[in-house]
Amino acid sequence: MDATQSECLRLGGRNPADSDMYTQHSVAVNVAKYSPSGFYIASADNNGKVRIWDTINEEHLLKYEYQPFSGPINDLAWTSDNARMLVGGNGASKFGAVFMVETGTSVGSVTGMSRSINSVDFRPVRPYRAITGNDEGLVTFLEGPPFSFKNSFQNHKGFVNVVRYSLNGSFFVSGGADGKIFLHDGESGEKLSEVGSPAHEGGVYAISFSRQSPLCVSASADKSIKLWSVEAKTLSYLSKYSFENVLMNMLLGCTWVGNKVAAVSLSGSIHIFDVPPGSKSLAPPKLSIHGHKLHITCARFSTLNNRLITASSDGSMASWDTSTGLAEMFSGTEAHTSQVQSISLLGKYVITVGIDDRCVVSSISELKHIATNVTPELIDFSPNGEILACANPDRTMNLYSVTCEGNQNDLPTLKSALSEWWLRHSARITCISWSPNGRRLATGSIDSSIVIWSLDEPRKQVVLTAAHPMSNSTGLCWLSDDRLLSSAHDGSIRIWRV
Repeated sequence: MDATQSECLRLGGRNPADSDMYTQHSVAVNVAKYSPSGFYIASADNNGKVRIWDTINEEHLLKYEYQPFSGPINDLAWTSDNARMLVGGNGASKFGAVFMVETGTSVGSVTGMSRSINSVDFRPVRPYRAITGNDEGLVTFLEGPPFSFKNSFQNHKGFVNVVRYSLNGSFFVSGGADGKIFLHDGESGEKLSEVGSPAHEGGVYAISFSRQSPLCVSASADKSIKLWSVEAKTLSYLSKYSFENVLMNMLLGCTWVGNKVAAVSLSGSIHIFDVPPGSKSLAPPKLSIHGHKLHITCARFSTLNNRLITASSDGSMASWDTSTGLAEMFSGTEAHTSQVQSISLLGKYVITVGIDDRCVVSSISELKHIATNVTPELIDFSPNGEILACANPDRTMNLYSVTCEGNQNDLPTLKSALSEWWLRHSARITCISWSPNGRRLATGSIDSSIVIWSLDEPRKQVVLTAAHPMSNSTGLCWLSDDRLLSSAHDGSIRIWRV
């Protein structure tokens, strides 16, 4: 499971492209977990809402919805009998709650801390125990049901990011921002030992135990995932795999799925490792699943490369194989630093503009960015691909001739196609479109007007004043060289003969 924005993503076990999305939360989702039975998933969000929904039907029918407290829920856990749930986060009046799944009735209190809870877990066998880790560096131990405070431990210097029980319940572990992992007795909570010295060089964000073999993995901000052998009440180091030492490769989560381990990085990528029973080492990921972390703002399909190109509000761009659903991310120092507003294709190149006031040319085959000195908000190529029209923030229009000099693999260059720029609108331009013959260009604006420009007579324009009265144009499309279709915020579609 992966939780992001206001959605939950469930990946197919055998085919990662066979995924499913649950979209019934209204705000960002922080955690989602299967029930022990596998028939339900519980997901929790920033408003403190817990939704328990069916995994069998395609509609994912809602079974229960609760709000244990008002505020973000960071983690949740089920008891092994599917009957109780523990949540932790940052509520207005409390930081955790434990309740019956079928009724929402409280079955104890989560106390002993004064700052946000980051992680929670239940002992998977009876007698049940509950544990929490929080921003004070505290690991809190609860007995029940009904659950109540028993003890707390402050072994970590800094946040406790994760607490997890072993599968047989004989011990539990805590991982913190100090890179340390500590072991505690599963029934009494007593501290047993520290794992490693320290376990990681960066903060530990996730720990997961295998159900197939006595193995455990930990994921860290040091960009590494480590494999541990579980023996009685100890963890013995076996191997690690390290990603390139860049910020976006920080590992924030990991979980076992059968004989595979899925690890999630800060970039939002999901890396799948094959870890069969008896493994002593970690091989490189068998598969890495990339995509956007934030909203997709624009998209174009390249028939030449048979790839879908998408861009996001964080400036990232992806090239998708539509047959597999897998993506590769564009890279390079000239990438957009903020939201991409528009995409246009030119052969094996993609041209983008963003609110960072930059126009970027990128190679689809090489997945590389190269910047230009143009700063438009909207762009559109003429039908023959020889002229690029750019609408600028100052309401002006510039035309550039696109040429490929020398080798056909060289990046195309942009040169001014006119000795002057065009200015006629009194407000920001919102849409542009070329006529089929490439001799006329239509522009729409917030000022309610539509202007028709001519390459043959650059100084003469046809102005449709108040084309959509009291409403700005949102789209323009030529039906023929003299018939133009326009749409606007007034909900109407109009056809003009020009």
